[in-house]
Amino acid sequence: MNTYNENLQNTVLASLQSQELDQKGLKAQFNASTFTLYYAQGATITASENLETAKEDLKFKSAVKHEAVKSTNISNNLLNSATQANQYLSQSASNTAVCASNVQIAATAIVRLASDVGSIFSIVNAADFDTDIYNLTHELRGLINETAYDAELTSQMAMDASMLTSEVSSSTVLDNTKTTAAQMNNILKIASADYDSASQIVAADNATLALTSTNEKLAEGALESLNIDYNASTAAYKSINQGLNLDLKVNTKSDKTSGTASDPDAATTFIVEFNPIINPFSADNIKPANPVQHYNIIVVKESKQLTFSYSDAENLVHDTDTADDSHNKHRFVRVNYTPSSEPVQNPRIQKPINYLKIYAPDTLRDSDGHKMKQGGKYVVFVMAVYKDDYKRKINDFDDFLSAPSQAFCLTTHLERVKSADIHINKYQSGSDDANEIKHEQAFENELRKVLKDTIRMTELSEQADGKPAKWNHKMTFSVKETLQDVAYRCMFLPRADLTKGLLTKASLEMFLKREGTLKEISDTYDPRIAELQAELAAIELQQQQAATDSNEGGAAKLQPGHTQLSNEIQRLITKRNDDIEDVTGKKHSGPGFFFDRALAEQVASGNYSPAVPYTPPGSDKKNNEKTADTKGEKYYIAYIGPATTDNFGNMLIDGNHYIPVVLAVSTVEEENLAQYTNAMSNVNNVKTFVYNEQ
Repeated sequence: MNTYNENLQNTVLASLQSQELDQKGLKAQFNASTFTLYYAQGATITASENLETAKEDLKFKSAVKHEAVKSTNISNNLLNSATQANQYLSQSASNTAVCASNVQIAATAIVRLASDVGSIFSIVNAADFDTDIYNLTHELRGLINETAYDAELTSQMAMDASMLTSEVSSSTVLDNTKTTAAQMNNILKIASADYDSASQIVAADNATLALTSTNEKLAEGALESLNIDYNASTAAYKSINQGLNLDLKVNTKSDKTSGTASDPDAATTFIVEFNPIINPFSADNIKPANPVQHYNIIVVKESKQLTFSYSDAENLVHDTDTADDSHNKHRFVRVNYTPSSEPVQNPRIQKPINYLKIYAPDTLRDSDGHKMKQGGKYVVFVMAVYKDDYKRKINDFDDFLSAPSQAFCLTTHLERVKSADIHINKYQSGSDDANEIKHEQAFENELRKVLKDTIRMTELSEQADGKPAKWNHKMTFSVKETLQDVAYRCMFLPRADLTKGLLTKASLEMFLKREGTLKEISDTYDPRIAELQAELAAIELQQQQAATDSNEGGAAKLQPGHTQLSNEIQRLITKRNDDIEDVTGKKHSGPGFFFDRALAEQVASGNYSPAVPYTPPGSDKKNNEKTADTKGEKYYIAYIGPATTDNFGNMLIDGNHYIPVVLAVSTVEEENLAQYTNAMSNVNNVKTFVYNEQ
C-alpha cells in the first residue's frame, strides 16, 4: 500500500476509533446514569407512597383524636355533674335524717297526746256516759287516734326517705366518673401524641419527597445531557463512517425478531451493508463502470481489530485464491456486485450471512481461522479487490480495505411474552382443587428458592404459620418458547398519580426526537416523495399526450405504473405523517418512570415473583385463561398476595394500579449466558390491574 493510501486509512481508522471509544465511554456513563435515575425515581415513588400512607394514617388519627376530644369533654362534664350530685346528695341525706328525727319526735308527742286523750275518754265514759262531754270526748278521741296514726305513717315515711337517700351511691358514681375521666384524658393524650407523631411523619415524608424529587430531577438532567452527548457522538461516527468508510454497517437479524420460534435462523445470521465503490473517472454521459472485481467480507474478533492490517487481509484473500479447498477459504465471504443498468439513488450492497449454513457442513471462520460462535464479539472488514485494468489506469495496484465496522454479537433472543397473553384474576387460597393445590405448592417452593433469607421470605413464613400462604390474585400467561433453560420473572410496576412528571424511556426518546428527528424525517421522506411525484407527473403528461393522439392503448399501458406510483406516494406520505405524529403528539402509556430490559435484569430477587409451569383448565375460559392447544404454547402461573412487592421492594398497596411485566431469562451455565439475550414483555399500553387485599 502506498504512503498516501496508508496515511488515509490510518486517519480514517483513527477517526472512527476515536469516535467509537467516545461512544463506548458515553454509553457506559449513560447506562450508569440510567441506574442512578431508576433508583432515584424508585426513592421518589417510595417517598410518595410513604407520604400517601402517612396522610391516610394522619387522617385516621385525626378522626380518633377528634372522637377522643369529644369523649373527654363528655367525661369531664360527667365528672362535674357527679361531684355536684355527690355534694347535694350528702346535704340531702343530712337534711332528710334531721327531718326524720323531727317527725319522729312530733309523732311521739302525738302518740302520747292520743294516750292521754284515751285516758280522759275512759274517765268520761265512766262518769258522764252519753252526755255532751262524753260525745265531745268520743269525737276527740277518734280524731286524735287518726292523727296519731297519720303521725306514725309520716314518721315511717321520713325514716324510709332518710334510708333511701343514704342508700344512693353518689360517691361510687363519683369514683367511677373520676376513673373514667382519667382514662379518657389518658386516651386523649395518647391520641394527641399519635396525631402529633403522624403529623411529624407527614412533615418528614414531605421533606423526604422534596429531597428525593430534587435528586431525581438532577439525575434526569444528567441522563438527558449524557443522552444528547451520546447521540451526538453516534451521529459523528455515522457521518465519518458514511463519508469515509463505505457506510459499513452490520445488523444482526435477531435484533429484528423475537426468539427462535419466529425465525430459527435469526440467532446465526448477520447482515453486512455497505456502499459500493463507484468509478470516479467515468464521464457524466457514460454509465459509471464498476472498478471492483469483487468484495470480500472478513470477520475479525473485536480484540484483534486494531492489529488487523491491509497485509493480513491481502494475504488472506489472495492466498486462498490458489489454496486447496480447506477451512482457509472459509475465512471470508466473497460478494460479486454488478451495478444496475438503470440509475439508482444511493445504491447499497446487502449480504445476509448465516455463519452455520454459508459453508455447510463447515462454518464461517474469523480471520484467525476459528469458527464463529454465539456470544463472541466481532467486527467486519470489507476488502474491495479492484479490476486490473482499473489499477493500470490509476497506476496504483493496491486494493481497498475498509476500517472495521462497529462490534456486533450474535445471540439467541428469548421469546417475549406478549402483554395481551398476561391475565390477572382474583383468587382465594384454600381451594380443594388438586391442580390449584399443586400449583400453589410448586409456586411457593420456587418462591422460597428465589427469596432465600430476604425480609419478604420472613414475612411469607410468618404469614404461612404452618398453613398454605394466603394469595388473593393469580397471574397466568402463555409463551411459544422452543428453548428449555428459561425462567420467567413476574414484576409489578406501580402505575399511579405518584409517578406524574417523572422521566420515562419513551419521553426521553421523544425529547431527543424533538431535537433532531423532524429534520431526519423530512430528509428521509421528502426527496423520495418529490422524486416519485416528478415521475408521476411525467406519466400523467404521457397519458395526456396519448389521449391527444387518440392512442387509448398507450394510455392504458401507462395506467398500472400511474396507480403504483400514486399508491407508493400515499404510503410514504402516511408513513411520514405517522412518524411526525409519533415525535410531536403521540402519547405513550407506560409505568410512568424509566424502565427497560437492562433495569429489569437488575431487579433484586426479593422484588419479583417466579412463574411456574401449570396446566390450564380445559373449560375455564370465563376467567380469561387459555385452554391447552397444539401450537407449542407453554403456560405459566404466579400468585400475588400480601407479601408480594413491586419492583422497588414496596408492598403492594390496596386499591393501587400496577402494570404486570414478565422478564424471560436464560438459566444456562454462566459461561454460556453471553449466547442469549433476555426478553421483557411490553410495558407500554398494557392493561393494568388493581390490587385488592380482600
